[in-house]
Amino acid sequence: MAPAMTPLRTPALRLQRRGDLHGVGVDQDASSSEAAKEEEEGEDEKNGEGRERRRGGGGGGAGERAKQRGESSNVGGIARGRLAEERKAWRKNHPMPETLADGSVNLMVWNCTIPGKQGTDWDGGYFPLTLHFSEDYPSKPPKCKFPQGFFHPNVYPSGTVCLSILNEDSGWRPAITVKQILVGIQDLLDQPNPADPAQTDGYQLFIQDIAEYKRRVRQQAKQYPPVLS
Repeated sequence: MAPAMTPLRTPALRLQRRGDLHGVGVDQDASSSEAAKEEEEGEDEKNGEGRERRRGGGGGGAGERAKQRGESSNVGGIARGRLAEERKAWRKNHPMPETLADGSVNLMVWNCTIPGKQGTDWDGGYFPLTLHFSEDYPSKPPKCKFPQGFFHPNVYPSGTVCLSILNEDSGWRPAITVKQILVGIQDLLDQPNPADPAQTDGYQLFIQDIAEYKRRVRQQAKQYPPVLS
């Protein structure tokens, strides 16, 4: 007999605002480090071009670097263009958060909330999830992370989700949308895959002591109540 369908609460989405310290999972230090690194690399390039010109060989080196920067910009443009379209598609049915006055948002980091399905042990929990996209998206999948130490058989101790459609070498396809990723992770919460465990604690309890496993899940759900804005 097929299991009864449970009402689906759609995952919520918040794009990370630049400088927003209130967002769940915002890695402010990483953003600052990346900006500093880019500034340092830019300074190195400037100094390198100056040295090339002083040696009389600046033309070729500068031209090659400009070409490489152009190719990198094209790759990053593809990722951001796709993510902008994903954002538009999501906004048709789900209001987006407010952004800064200039409208700037970091399309490469999406802060989301995955609600536990009603009628399951995850019900009542609203679990923060961060999606980190690289410049190679959509050729490569995003890295999806719950908070460190999240209890689930298919979540690594670091919080990274282990899901087939997020596996670059097997299940991932560029046509997979952000919405499909979030719904897939929501399904994974109550339907773990014991054939592909990512943490010892969650896996062993799921296999050996299902009653204790369910108790831990319900306990964790209480730790993530709805966030009132």
